Amino acid sequence: MRHGQYDELDSSSRAGGALTPLGRRQAKKTAAALRRLEVAAIWSSTLLRAKETASFVAAKQPRARLKRTKLLCEVIPTKLPPHIKLRIPIDATHIRDDKTRADRAYDTLFRTTKRSRTEIVVCHGNLIRYLVCRALGIAPKLWMRLDSTHCGLTEFRVLSSPRKAGTPSHPRKAGTPSHPRKAGTPSHPRKAGTPSKGIVRVVRYNDVGHLPFAIRTEGGEKRPSRMIGQK
Repeated sequence: MRHGQYDELDSSSRAGGALTPLGRRQAKKTAAALRRLEVAAIWSSTLLRAKETASFVAAKQPRARLKRTKLLCEVIPTKLPPHIKLRIPIDATHIRDDKTRADRAYDTLFRTTKRSRTEIVVCHGNLIRYLVCRALGIAPKLWMRLDSTHCGLTEFRVLSSPRKAGTPSHPRKAGTPSHPRKAGTPSHPRKAGTPSKGIVRVVRYNDVGHLPFAIRTEGGEKRPSRMIGQK
Protein backbone atom coordinates (compact mmCIF):
# COMPACT_ATOMS: atom_id res chain seq x y z
CA MET A 1 0.00 0.00 0.00
CA ARG A 2 1.04 3.59 -0.52
CA HIS A 3 1.47 5.87 2.49
CA GLY A 4 -1.06 8.56 3.39
CA GLN A 5 -0.99 12.19 2.34
CA TYR A 6 2.01 14.03 3.83
CA ASP A 7 3.56 17.47 4.06
CA GLU A 8 5.57 17.66 0.84
CA LEU A 9 6.99 21.08 1.72
CA ASP A 10 8.63 19.94 4.96
CA SER A 11 12.34 19.61 4.19
CA SER A 12 13.55 19.80 7.80
CA SER A 13 14.43 16.12 7.91
CA ARG A 14 16.03 13.63 5.52
CA ALA A 15 13.17 11.32 6.45
CA GLY A 16 10.69 13.66 4.74
CA GLY A 17 7.49 15.26 5.92
CA ALA A 18 4.98 13.79 8.35
CA LEU A 19 1.42 12.78 7.53
CA THR A 20 -1.13 15.57 7.34
CA PRO A 21 -4.34 15.29 9.41
CA LEU A 22 -6.01 14.00 6.23
CA GLY A 23 -3.18 11.54 5.70
CA ARG A 24 -3.68 10.14 9.19
CA ARG A 25 -7.39 9.77 8.48
CA GLN A 26 -6.60 7.88 5.27
CA ALA A 27 -4.19 5.61 7.14
CA LYS A 28 -6.73 4.85 9.86
CA LYS A 29 -9.40 3.99 7.28
CA THR A 30 -6.99 1.68 5.49
CA ALA A 31 -5.86 0.00 8.70
CA ALA A 32 -9.49 -0.70 9.53
CA ALA A 33 -10.07 -2.18 6.06
CA LEU A 34 -7.12 -4.56 6.48
CA ARG A 35 -7.79 -5.56 10.07
CA ARG A 36 -9.41 -8.92 9.23
CA LEU A 37 -6.35 -10.20 7.39
CA GLU A 38 -4.10 -12.71 9.17
CA VAL A 39 -0.84 -10.85 8.68
CA ALA A 40 2.57 -12.33 9.40
CA ALA A 41 4.60 -9.15 8.99
CA ILE A 42 4.24 -5.45 8.27
CA TRP A 43 7.05 -3.70 6.45
CA SER A 44 7.65 -0.06 5.66
CA SER A 45 10.30 2.18 4.22
CA THR A 46 12.32 4.33 6.60
CA LEU A 47 10.75 7.58 5.36
CA LEU A 48 8.55 9.24 7.97
CA ARG A 49 5.30 9.20 5.98
CA ALA A 50 5.57 5.44 5.45
CA LYS A 51 6.57 4.72 9.06
CA GLU A 52 3.62 6.71 10.40
CA THR A 53 1.19 4.98 8.02
CA ALA A 54 2.57 1.58 8.98
CA SER A 55 2.11 2.36 12.68
CA PHE A 56 -1.64 2.78 12.14
CA VAL A 57 -1.79 -0.54 10.27
CA ALA A 58 0.28 -2.29 12.94
CA ALA A 59 -2.10 -1.08 15.66
CA LYS A 60 -4.79 -3.28 14.08
CA GLN A 61 -2.42 -6.24 13.64
CA PRO A 62 -1.04 -7.05 17.11
CA ARG A 63 0.46 -10.39 16.01
CA ALA A 64 2.38 -9.03 13.03
CA ARG A 65 6.06 -8.07 13.25
CA LEU A 66 6.78 -4.47 12.24
CA LYS A 67 10.03 -4.02 10.31
CA ARG A 68 11.53 -1.12 8.37
CA THR A 69 14.04 -1.08 5.52
CA LYS A 70 15.65 1.53 3.27
CA LEU A 71 15.12 -0.86 0.38
CA LEU A 72 11.51 0.31 0.19
CA CYS A 73 12.20 4.06 0.04
CA GLU A 74 10.93 6.08 -2.92
CA VAL A 75 12.63 5.80 -6.31
CA ILE A 76 12.82 7.40 -9.72
CA PRO A 77 13.77 4.24 -11.62
CA THR A 78 13.78 5.49 -15.23
CA LYS A 79 14.52 8.64 -17.18
CA LEU A 80 11.95 11.40 -16.81
CA PRO A 81 10.29 13.21 -19.71
CA PRO A 82 11.77 16.69 -20.37
CA HIS A 83 8.76 18.58 -18.99
CA ILE A 84 8.97 16.67 -15.68
CA LYS A 85 12.75 16.78 -15.49
CA LEU A 86 12.56 20.56 -15.41
CA ARG A 87 10.67 20.33 -12.11
CA ILE A 88 12.59 17.39 -10.68
CA PRO A 89 16.32 17.81 -11.41
CA ILE A 90 17.93 14.39 -11.10
CA ASP A 91 21.07 12.97 -12.66
CA ALA A 92 21.67 9.68 -14.43
CA THR A 93 23.61 8.21 -11.50
CA HIS A 94 20.69 8.76 -9.13
CA ILE A 95 18.30 7.11 -11.58
CA ARG A 96 20.63 4.15 -12.09
CA ASP A 97 21.02 3.64 -8.34
CA ASP A 98 17.27 3.89 -7.80
CA LYS A 99 16.57 1.33 -10.52
CA THR A 100 19.12 -1.05 -9.02
CA ARG A 101 17.45 -0.75 -5.63
CA ALA A 102 13.96 -1.18 -7.13
CA ASP A 103 15.10 -4.34 -8.90
CA ARG A 104 16.59 -5.65 -5.66
CA ALA A 105 13.29 -4.95 -3.97
CA TYR A 106 11.43 -6.92 -6.63
CA ASP A 107 13.78 -9.90 -6.41
CA THR A 108 13.70 -9.86 -2.62
CA LEU A 109 10.00 -9.33 -2.09
CA PHE A 110 8.50 -11.69 -4.61
CA ARG A 111 9.69 -15.07 -3.43
CA THR A 112 7.91 -18.26 -2.53
CA THR A 113 7.49 -19.53 1.01
CA LYS A 114 6.86 -22.99 2.41
CA ARG A 115 3.47 -21.93 3.74
CA SER A 116 0.89 -19.47 2.48
CA ARG A 117 1.23 -16.16 4.27
CA THR A 118 0.13 -12.55 3.95
CA GLU A 119 2.37 -9.55 4.51
CA ILE A 120 1.57 -5.85 4.36
CA VAL A 121 4.15 -3.48 2.96
CA VAL A 122 3.83 0.29 3.26
CA CYS A 123 5.95 2.13 0.72
CA HIS A 124 5.76 4.70 -2.07
CA GLY A 125 3.91 5.39 -5.29
CA ASN A 126 6.81 5.28 -7.75
CA LEU A 127 8.17 2.04 -6.33
CA ILE A 128 4.77 0.38 -6.34
CA ARG A 129 4.16 1.38 -9.96
CA TYR A 130 7.58 0.10 -11.00
CA LEU A 131 6.95 -3.24 -9.28
CA VAL A 132 3.63 -3.55 -11.10
CA CYS A 133 5.36 -3.00 -14.45
CA ARG A 134 7.95 -5.64 -13.60
CA ALA A 135 5.25 -8.11 -12.57
CA LEU A 136 3.28 -7.50 -15.78
CA GLY A 137 6.38 -7.80 -17.94
CA ILE A 138 5.88 -4.41 -19.56
CA ALA A 139 8.36 -1.59 -20.18
CA PRO A 140 9.50 -0.17 -16.81
CA LYS A 141 9.14 3.41 -18.07
CA LEU A 142 5.37 2.91 -18.23
CA TRP A 143 5.18 3.33 -14.45
CA MET A 144 4.59 7.04 -15.09
CA ARG A 145 1.27 6.25 -16.82
CA LEU A 146 -0.24 4.70 -13.70
CA ASP A 147 -2.16 6.74 -11.14
CA SER A 148 -1.16 6.41 -7.49
CA THR A 149 -3.54 7.42 -4.71
CA HIS A 150 -2.60 7.90 -1.07
CA CYS A 151 -3.31 4.68 0.83
CA GLY A 152 -4.26 2.89 -2.39
CA LEU A 153 -3.97 -0.89 -2.10
CA THR A 154 -2.07 -3.02 -4.59
CA GLU A 155 -2.11 -6.79 -4.20
CA PHE A 156 0.29 -9.34 -5.60
CA ARG A 157 0.15 -13.11 -5.38
CA VAL A 158 3.38 -15.07 -5.56
CA LEU A 159 2.93 -18.63 -6.83
CA SER A 160 5.46 -21.42 -6.75
CA SER A 161 7.12 -22.25 -10.04
CA PRO A 162 5.75 -25.32 -11.85
CA ARG A 163 6.73 -28.55 -10.10
CA LYS A 164 6.43 -32.23 -10.76
CA ALA A 165 2.93 -33.64 -10.90
CA GLY A 166 1.56 -34.35 -7.45
CA THR A 167 3.80 -31.85 -5.67
CA PRO A 168 1.68 -29.18 -3.95
CA SER A 169 2.56 -25.52 -4.21
CA HIS A 170 1.94 -22.82 -1.65
CA PRO A 171 0.67 -19.54 -3.07
CA ARG A 172 1.40 -16.52 -0.96
CA LYS A 173 -1.29 -13.92 -0.61
CA ALA A 174 -0.46 -10.27 -0.29
CA GLY A 175 -2.46 -7.24 0.76
CA THR A 176 0.22 -4.91 -0.55
CA PRO A 177 2.75 -4.39 -3.29
CA SER A 178 5.58 -6.35 -1.63
CA HIS A 179 6.57 -9.17 0.73
CA PRO A 180 10.00 -8.82 2.35
CA ARG A 181 11.33 -11.80 4.26
CA LYS A 182 14.13 -10.54 6.49
CA ALA A 183 14.84 -7.67 8.83
CA GLY A 184 17.21 -4.91 7.84
CA THR A 185 18.02 -3.88 4.33
CA PRO A 186 17.79 -7.12 2.30
CA SER A 187 20.40 -6.21 -0.27
CA HIS A 188 22.70 -9.21 -0.06
CA PRO A 189 22.67 -12.08 -2.58
CA ARG A 190 20.33 -14.90 -1.66
CA LYS A 191 22.08 -17.94 -0.15
CA ALA A 192 21.44 -21.55 -1.02
CA GLY A 193 18.41 -22.97 0.72
CA THR A 194 16.48 -19.68 0.89
CA PRO A 195 13.11 -19.22 -0.85
CA SER A 196 13.20 -19.10 -4.64
CA LYS A 197 11.60 -16.65 -7.01
CA GLY A 198 7.99 -17.36 -7.80
CA ILE A 199 5.44 -16.51 -10.47
CA VAL A 200 4.04 -13.06 -9.70
CA ARG A 201 0.41 -12.17 -10.35
CA VAL A 202 -1.09 -8.69 -9.98
CA VAL A 203 -4.45 -9.17 -8.26
CA ARG A 204 -5.44 -5.51 -7.97
CA TYR A 205 -3.83 -2.11 -8.37
CA ASN A 206 -4.40 1.16 -6.48
CA ASP A 207 -7.69 0.00 -4.97
CA VAL A 208 -9.29 2.87 -3.04
CA GLY A 209 -12.73 1.39 -2.46
CA HIS A 210 -12.16 1.57 1.29
CA LEU A 211 -11.69 5.36 1.17
CA PRO A 212 -14.61 7.80 0.86
CA PHE A 213 -14.31 9.80 -2.35
CA ALA A 214 -13.93 13.06 -0.44
CA ILE A 215 -10.62 11.96 1.12
CA ARG A 216 -8.94 10.42 -1.93
CA THR A 217 -5.82 12.36 -2.86
CA GLU A 218 -2.72 11.93 -4.96
CA GLY A 219 -0.64 15.05 -4.25
CA GLY A 220 0.08 17.16 -1.20
CA GLU A 221 -3.26 18.91 -1.15
CA LYS A 222 -6.80 17.65 -1.09
CA ARG A 223 -7.65 17.58 -4.78
CA PRO A 224 -10.28 14.95 -5.54
CA SER A 225 -10.70 14.43 -9.26
CA ARG A 226 -14.09 14.93 -10.84
CA MET A 227 -15.46 11.64 -12.08
CA ILE A 228 -17.86 11.13 -14.95
CA GLY A 229 -21.42 11.50 -13.71
CA GLN A 230 -20.39 13.42 -10.57
CA LYS A 231 -20.93 17.07 -9.87
